[in-house]
Amino acid sequence: MVHPSQTRVEPTAYRCSRTEGSTGAHARQRARAERRAQQAREVEASQVSLRASIEQTERLVSPSNRMLARHPPEREDDDV
Repeated sequence: MVHPSQTRVEPTAYRCSRTEGSTGAHARQRARAERRAQQAREVEASQVSLRASIEQTERLVSPSNRMLARHPPEREDDDV
């Protein structure tokens, strides 16, 4: 096996023409913009789901809390 320090890559291998670099840069910018937009959509969907879950919890808990307030817990004589 060859150690990476023993290999040499010619600097010209990394060079590209001005138009290729520009196109690549635009493609990367578009890809980043698409990722940001996708992440924003996912966050918004998550927030909508979370809000719906909170509303459902409140709908279920509120009547329960009102019932508990109307009916204090019954205690046995030996309960402290």
